[in-house]
Amino acid sequence: MSSKVLFPTTIWTHAFIDLQPMLPDWIQRLNEMRAREQEGKGRSTRSGWSGPKTLFEDPAFQPLLIQCQQAFKAALREMGVPDGFSFAMEAWGNIHDPGGFNLPHIHREALLSGSFYLYTPRKVVRSCSMTQDRERYIPDLGVEVPIAGQKLGFR
Repeated sequence: MSSKVLFPTTIWTHAFIDLQPMLPDWIQRLNEMRAREQEGKGRSTRSGWSGPKTLFEDPAFQPLLIQCQQAFKAALREMGVPDGFSFAMEAWGNIHDPGGFNLPHIHREALLSGSFYLYTPRKVVRSCSMTQDRERYIPDLGVEVPIAGQKLGFR
């Protein structure tokens, strides 16, 4: 685990290497969910789809749930929260179409939030601008571009 403090935001990066073999099945499951529920549930997703907050109820995603629990426990420990602190988690899937992104937002009732990447584009340019083909770029904040099989946690 590595961590970097950016202003008041700490970003924890966890590489879930042992989950790599599950990524294709999870991508297929999310695509099937999107086909069934085309409208999506998210408020911040643009040019894409957000599923319901029930992903961890699917037995196929239990290995991800377990690893996320461990990762968040480590982050809480680093924040000085005593072991045994009880917390709940919910998860959903986002699928971004080309040019898709999430609007900046917060999760008001969450102490920590995170993203796990099933797939990331091969080429990402570090810039805040939008191009004519509407690809969304990320700012260069000294944080590595996420890769498939990686979870970022933040507060």
